[in-house]
Amino acid sequence: MSFRASVTSLPSDKANKEIEVLVRQKGNDICSECSQPDPSWASLEYGVFICVHCSGIFRIMPNPHLRAIRLEDWDEDKVQILKDNGNIKVNAVYEKEVPDIWVKPSPDSSLLFREQWIFAKYQRKEFTEARNALPSYLTGQKSAMLFKLKKQGDKWQPRWFVLDKGILSMFISKEDRAPRHEIPVVQINVAINGNFGRLNAMQLITRVDGKTRNMFVYAESGREIMEWFCGIRAAKKAVIEAKHPGLPRDVVIITSVHLCEIITNV
Repeated sequence: MSFRASVTSLPSDKANKEIEVLVRQKGNDICSECSQPDPSWASLEYGVFICVHCSGIFRIMPNPHLRAIRLEDWDEDKVQILKDNGNIKVNAVYEKEVPDIWVKPSPDSSLLFREQWIFAKYQRKEFTEARNALPSYLTGQKSAMLFKLKKQGDKWQPRWFVLDKGILSMFISKEDRAPRHEIPVVQINVAINGNFGRLNAMQLITRVDGKTRNMFVYAESGREIMEWFCGIRAAKKAVIEAKHPGLPRDVVIITSVHLCEIITNV
């Protein structure tokens, strides 16, 4: 779905004033992707107002057609694209079916989180009503090679990870029959963590024998680590729903998504 239109009119003071009015309207007054107040850019391809941080991600997508709201002169054809669309209308299409375990970025979100949200939303259209099926990583099953940080030192070692039936298993290699570690997903909290020199890194926080343990892994692509991040959340949500069918939906989501422990005996 594209909101581009042919633009042939000349810049004018009227158009510059109209764009200022548009960006102050409810919904347009915050970034369409992270809700940062006072957006400074607009995408004519999608008809939305965005902040400077998110604009950098739009810039690497095909045909973003970005315009600085206050640093460039506007013409009425370009303004009309944003009049016809805008953040509320566009998000009603592209965010119509956002899975529970996806959390929309905030102004404080990492570059990786913003990037993967925007790519999933616009390029892969994972959150639209028209998507073909639930993405496979949200089914609670996934396997791939990730790189795990050793407990001592700064060496990253390749390890084969399998997510299945509510268990996250780690194998030394794909050929191994027995896993080195098995962790029930209900005992795992996950966080995107790029503090170890790896942008595409994830932190797994677990409780073992009453002690908090941390495992750090990274993938070679941002999409891969984000799919693991969301996949573990989805698997955790499925286990909680199966064991506590009467639990309120908001409690299930909070327990599955956020770094907190509302349920202790699951």
